[in-house]
Amino acid sequence: MNRPFFKSGLIGIGVIIVSLVLMGINPQEVPQMPDGLTTPVLAFEFAQTEQEIVDLFGADPAVKAELVRAFDLGSWVDFGYMLLYAGFLLAFAVQVARVNGRSLFYIAAAVAIIIFLADMLENMQLLGITAALETGHFDRQLTLLPIFTWIKWGGLAIYFLLMTPYFFTKTLFARIIGILAVVTFALGGLAFLHRSAFNEYYAKAIAGMFVLLIVYAFVTKK
Repeated sequence: MNRPFFKSGLIGIGVIIVSLVLMGINPQEVPQMPDGLTTPVLAFEFAQTEQEIVDLFGADPAVKAELVRAFDLGSWVDFGYMLLYAGFLLAFAVQVARVNGRSLFYIAAAVAIIIFLADMLENMQLLGITAALETGHFDRQLTLLPIFTWIKWGGLAIYFLLMTPYFFTKTLFARIIGILAVVTFALGGLAFLHRSAFNEYYAKAIAGMFVLLIVYAFVTKK
C-alpha cells in the first residue's frame, strides 16, 4: 500500500524528538508567573509588561543567571526545532494538495512558512530581552514580542483550520482530527482575547494536533 504522507511523518518523528529535548532544556520553575500560566516558556513568550519579565526571572542573581542560560539555550535549539515543525506542516499541506487537488491547501503551506518566519523573529526578541535583562532596556523587544508570538500561535490555529476541508471528507480518525482543529482554533481565539489558562489549554491543543497529524501521516494508506 502506498503511504502518501510517510515522508512528512519522518519529519514529524524529528519534531517529537526535539520537542522532548526542549522540554528538558527549558526551565520548569521560575520565581513568579502571570496568573493562569503554569509553563515558564509560555509565560516568557506571552509576557506583556516589563514587570512580568522582572517577576519571571526574579531578583536572585544566581537564579536569574541560570534562567537566562536555560531560556537562551532553549531559544537556540528552537531555531532548529522551528525548521522541523514548519517543514513538517509544509510537507503535509503540499501532499494534501497533491492528493486532494485543491489549491486551498497550498495556502496552508504558505501559512507554514509564515509561522516559521514569525517564530524566528519571536526568538530574536526573547534573546534580546535576556541580553538586556540587567539594564532593563528591552522596551522595543517587549513591544515586538506579542506581534510575532501571535503571528506564530495564531498561524498554527489558522493552518489546522485550513486543513479541515480535507479531514472532514476522509476516515473517522481524520474527521476527529478536523473536529479537534476547530476546537483548537476556538481555544486560540479565547487565549488571544484573554491571556489566562486558555493559553495553556491552547498550547496543549496545538501539541495534540501535531501528534495526531504525525500519527495520521504514518497510518494513512492510498
